[in-house]
Amino acid sequence: MDERAHRVEQVNVLDAWQQALAEVPQTPALAGARRADLFGRFAAWYQRLHNRPRAERRRWQRQLGLSLAGIALLLAVNGAPAGAAGPAATITVDGVTCTLADAITAANTNTATGGCEAGSGADTINLQTNVTLTAVNNTTNDNNGLPVITSAITIEGNGNTISRSSATNFRILAVAGGGNLTLNSATVSGGDASNPFTGAGAGGGIFNYGTLTVQNSTLSGNSARFGGGIFNYGTLTVQNSTLSGNSATFGGGIRNNGTLTVQSNSTLSANSTRQYGSGGGIDNNATLTVQNSTLSGNSARYGGGIRNNGTLTVSNSTLSGNSAVFGGGIRNGGTLTVSNSTFSSNLATSGGGIYNYTNANLTVQNSTFSSNLATNGGGIFNYGTLTVSNSTLSGNSASFGGGIHNRANANLTVLSSIVALQTAGGDCSGALTSGGYNIESGTSCGFTGTGDLQNVSSASLALGALANNGGPTQTRALGFGSVALDHIPVGALEANGCGVTVTTDQRGLPRAAGAGAGGTACDVGAYEAQTPPLAVTLASFDAQAMMDRILLSWQTVSEIDNVGFNLYRSASPAGPDALLALVPSQAPGSTQGAAYSYEDTEVSAGQTWYYWLEDVDLNGATSLHGPVSATLQAPTAVTLDALQAQAASPGSVTSWGALVAALIAAAGVLGVRRRSRAR
Repeated sequence: MDERAHRVEQVNVLDAWQQALAEVPQTPALAGARRADLFGRFAAWYQRLHNRPRAERRRWQRQLGLSLAGIALLLAVNGAPAGAAGPAATITVDGVTCTLADAITAANTNTATGGCEAGSGADTINLQTNVTLTAVNNTTNDNNGLPVITSAITIEGNGNTISRSSATNFRILAVAGGGNLTLNSATVSGGDASNPFTGAGAGGGIFNYGTLTVQNSTLSGNSARFGGGIFNYGTLTVQNSTLSGNSATFGGGIRNNGTLTVQSNSTLSANSTRQYGSGGGIDNNATLTVQNSTLSGNSARYGGGIRNNGTLTVSNSTLSGNSAVFGGGIRNGGTLTVSNSTFSSNLATSGGGIYNYTNANLTVQNSTFSSNLATNGGGIFNYGTLTVSNSTLSGNSASFGGGIHNRANANLTVLSSIVALQTAGGDCSGALTSGGYNIESGTSCGFTGTGDLQNVSSASLALGALANNGGPTQTRALGFGSVALDHIPVGALEANGCGVTVTTDQRGLPRAAGAGAGGTACDVGAYEAQTPPLAVTLASFDAQAMMDRILLSWQTVSEIDNVGFNLYRSASPAGPDALLALVPSQAPGSTQGAAYSYEDTEVSAGQTWYYWLEDVDLNGATSLHGPVSATLQAPTAVTLDALQAQAASPGSVTSWGALVAALIAAAGVLGVRRRSRAR
């Protein structure tokens, strides 16, 4: 640069300095800073900002409502490093000017690509059209139809579909080890990683080595050797999404070799494996949690719904209509815990509901097995170690062990459960240990322990059909006069824990509810009769932190004589201390229930808030639910008054997300005058 150009540049920086001083109010931090040091940092920041692309600079200025000089001064006073990336971009894909492939590249590289603007930080790709892929984009871990995700990206699908239309096989999406993809409101379809010429062939729809969240989305008609819908080797969360009609040899819906959580009303249905395959819905070799979800109509040789060779937890979920040779619902070769769940109408040669393999560990509690069918073990086939507690197995069918078949040398303990009235094959086959307070309709189980009942007739048991009796899963209710009502004394047999360690039934309703004995005993099985009937049967109650508020939502199954709900808040889990609102019932007297939401806007950041929901009936009786909690995150911001001016290297790098939060907070606290724009 020649001397004249250098002097012009100095004048421009000095003009910007004067503009910034006029724009940003004088505060103790600003007034106390050594102007020479501050000006040096300001000049470095101003030059760097000035060299950014024009579109990016405009985003900064719109977001902060400041001139470029004002932003540079805030950064200088805050001591922010001048190497920060720009604000996260929103890249709009219209399929003409900007394609999805170019948008992903722009987000990964922070560089304008094709007709797509440059990404910067954790970017959002706004998909405004369906995307049909016709060729391979790259061959990282087999053929991919789109660039591999290597940065933090959210794809907002807006209900659009990303699909393959090509004679060449390739998967749709892939996430690298350092990548982080959130796929929201999109459909991924037609991906095929079934490459006969490679050993991989994983993830027909999506291949994940990093962090992947699939929410409000659908994966259908994808295929692969491993994981027709998704292959996961990283961290995968599936929320309120559907995987259907996918196929593979291992894991028709999902093959999991990492950490997988399926939750929030997700569904895996009609997924399948090829001959001798495993895990029609999910093939798990690591850590899997299934919550509040449904697996139905999936098929495989091993584990129609799920094959587990790792650690699996299933809660508040339904497995129905799945089929396999071993384990129609689940084939377990690892550690499996089932709670508050229902297995119905599953089919297998061995283990219609669950097949528990040799040396495997299975715990079943507060769960129902009904109308499952197998040659051996209609409800459960056990070859390992099995404990069944507070559960109901009825209406299942097999040649041997309609309810439970226990192989020789396997370990089976049953307590506080109904294993009765199977359709065929008797209630049990094989030796077992009774923990007491069990009921059978014959003598095949050998229930002769404390409180056990044998030869109980259908009329005496008065067990209802599988139905929606409240809660997230179907159950079989106990009718009036059932011998199972109030049969277990509170605290009986420390292991049984009636009213002590066992406090709720499958639906989440209280044990020892006193259907006939005033609350001094528990019912046998998964269902606990309530007296009097609860005004409200609650399916869910959740709290979610938003940007500046907390969203409360709840869903009812039924509302008997319900007036409405009192919503309470507290800063402590000890109990409610503030009444937020009375929310009127939307379904008084209804057996269908309703959905509710409430936004709490009067909460401070950096604090965990606890909420309770109280239903009120026509007679003034109340039931309290909760607490649920959410934490409203404090902005990672500092104000000018709270900071001592400090030098920062213009070459260092920091997170733009934290930087923008700090600047927005600082600008707000300082009352920075925002430039008015012509309208």
